[in-house]
Order: sequence, then C-alpha cells, then structure tokens
Amino acid sequence: MCSFEPFIRSSLKKYKFPEEAKCDVLKAVSIFADLRPKYEDFVFNNGRQRKLLHLEGTVPVDYKGNVYNIPICIYLMDTHPYNPPIVFVKPTSTMQIKSGRNVDQNGKIDLPYLREWKYPDYDLLGMLQALCIVFAAEPPVYSRSGRTSQESQESLIQETPHHNGNDQSLGKSDSSTTDKEDELRRLQDLLTCRICKTRRVGVTFLSCGHCVTCVECGTSLQDCPLCPTGANHVRGMIITLFS
Repeated sequence: MCSFEPFIRSSLKKYKFPEEAKCDVLKAVSIFADLRPKYEDFVFNNGRQRKLLHLEGTVPVDYKGNVYNIPICIYLMDTHPYNPPIVFVKPTSTMQIKSGRNVDQNGKIDLPYLREWKYPDYDLLGMLQALCIVFAAEPPVYSRSGRTSQESQESLIQETPHHNGNDQSLGKSDSSTTDKEDELRRLQDLLTCRICKTRRVGVTFLSCGHCVTCVECGTSLQDCPLCPTGANHVRGMIITLFS
C-alpha cells in the first residue's frame, strides 16, 4: 500500500468522487514517485478560496540526452477525476518561468490533454506523461545565475539533473552549425517510429498521450512502448498528422 494512501483518502472526504479520485492519484504517484500530496487552500481567479488536494514535486524530463527534474504543482478540483486539474510549473529560487505555447507567464500549464480531458480515457498518469513529452520539446524554465540579469536569461536549464542532483546548463547557444544539426537529429528521432525505426509517427495512444509509433506498428500494440511495463494499457488511438 502506498504510504500516502491514508492522507490521500482523508483529504478526499469532501470530494464528490473520492474513490475514483483516490485511485487516479495513487496510480499517478506510483509511477511519478517524486510527487507528494498536500491539502491546502487554493485561491481562484475570482478570489474564492477552497481547500484542495494537490500534488507537488518534480517530473523527469529527457532533454538532449540528460534527464532533468521539472518542478510542478497539480491542483485537483473537488469533481476530480471527471474534471481536469489545474497545473502549474513551480520554479525554485534558482529558476524563472519561460512562457511559451504550453506555459503562461504565471506558470499555468495549458495542454490539449487538459482541454480534451474525459475520464477514464484521460487521467493524471496520462497527463504527466504528456507533460514530459511537451517539456522535452520546449523546456518551461530558465536559470537564474549569480551574474547579471541579462546573462541569467541566456542560459536555459532544468534544475537538478535526475542523475546527480546538481544544476546544469543545457547549452548557451544554438547558433552553431553543430547545435543546429543536433537539434534536427533530435526532432527527427522524435518523429520516427520507435518500433520499425523507419516510418513517421502517426498515432497518439490514449490515455497516456504518447505519440511514438507509426500507424502500422501502433495498431498492433496493446500497451504503450514508452510507458513502464504494465503502466498503460492502450484504451484507444488518435491518428496524428504532421504537416
């Protein structure tokens, strides 16, 4: 039994679907073990406050061959899991948010997975796995160096590399030919089927959100090849086109 289960069960007493919510949370933290449950006030945009269960910690993101821990916070609505959570990047004192397509200047995360949320096809584990893919393509934080304000924004990092716990820079510039070639190869790898290694990826698995196989290979699978063994039985597929 997960050591957090008593706390999670107690925190969900006032939720509308406590048993479903508990199962969803436990499945997520069993795979993303750095996430820790808390039960605290959440302030909505209209100033209203409500105590909500939330998960706080880091998710591992593979960026240019290294795994980095990205700090996030997931607030579960009292209708969870039938309504999507509210998710934020939560930078440490050595980080600042890099806003982009999926993260606003306040760190709030917006994903198609959250907008299209429909339990049980969409759940916390699938959202976290989709988040790792998105962050690998577009990291959500910058480093805060001890030099100047200008210099601190020139080096993109993810804090605490997963393998040694120390901050690392992820490259000071992508202007060189070598860096551009490396980036092109990385993008080519992301778009190549993990099974046949030849065709372009073409299906997105539900509910994890991974898009890692071509149509021909993907339709013959019962489990996502990128998820831990047994963690995600494919519940459906979406044909994904890259123009």
